[in-house]
Amino acid sequence: MIYISRFAELNINITDLMLEFINNSDLCKLLYYNDNNPLSQSVLTNPVDSLMYKNIYPYPFIPSVETEECSFINLILNNFGLSNNIAFKNGNITVDVIVHTNLWILIDGTMRVFKIMEEIDTILNNQRLAGIGKLSFEYGSLLCLSKEFVGYSLNYKNVDFN
Repeated sequence: MIYISRFAELNINITDLMLEFINNSDLCKLLYYNDNNPLSQSVLTNPVDSLMYKNIYPYPFIPSVETEECSFINLILNNFGLSNNIAFKNGNITVDVIVHTNLWILIDGTMRVFKIMEEIDTILNNQRLAGIGKLSFEYGSLLCLSKEFVGYSLNYKNVDFN
């Protein structure tokens, strides 16, 4: 669960999360480059312009991707409720990782979707994020958007507030 004092902080929290993801160069490569060896590619010079609202979305929907083979993630703040401290509300962070089926297998035989999940888990699991607190992986589940776009939905909860 994330802890927030009011809903006005949600925009700050989601932007901060997006920037955490943008700061991971391997995650950026896995999302941006569509070849089977993305980690060998050069570091993106401007990942904000290259990925935000193109491969990283701060909401539970995406523009149409019917023809373009790509990988993307959705950052979602959800399951809001009251915390034990009435000054705060709580919620979970869900990250949907979606990869076109033609892009799943990388040159070394590993799966892109799992490499992306590994990078996300490095950023979020057991990490303390400013304004959000320490997060813990709660569960993941298969996510099938279509026969071409398949991935996983990862859920993290707050285990210790800042």
